[in-house]
Amino acid sequence: MDKGKEVLHDPVFQKNIFTITLKVLRGLFYKLLIGKSKGFMFIGKGVSIRQARNIEVGRNFKAEDFCEIQGLARVMKFGDNVTIGRCAMIRPTGY
Repeated sequence: MDKGKEVLHDPVFQKNIFTITLKVLRGLFYKLLIGKSKGFMFIGKGVSIRQARNIEVGRNFKAEDFCEIQGLARVMKFGDNVTIGRCAMIRPTGY
C-alpha cells in the first residue's frame, strides 16, 4: 500500500482534518461578526467572543478552546499570527 494512502486512512489524521475544518468554519462565522479581519481565523470549541464588532484581527488568528474575549473597549486589535491560549480570558481594564 502506498504511504500517502495509509496516511489518508489513519483515524488520527482524519480526526485532525475534521477538527481543523470545524475551526475554520467557526472562524468564517466569527469573521462576519468581527469588526475587521484579514486572512484565516481558527476558532476552537467553546470560545466566547463578546462585542465582536470592537475587535480587529490580523492574518492567521487563533482562539483556542474555551477562551473568552470581551471587546468592550473602543477597539481591541490583534496583529498577525496571534494565538489566544486555551481557557485564556481577555477583558478590558474596566470590566
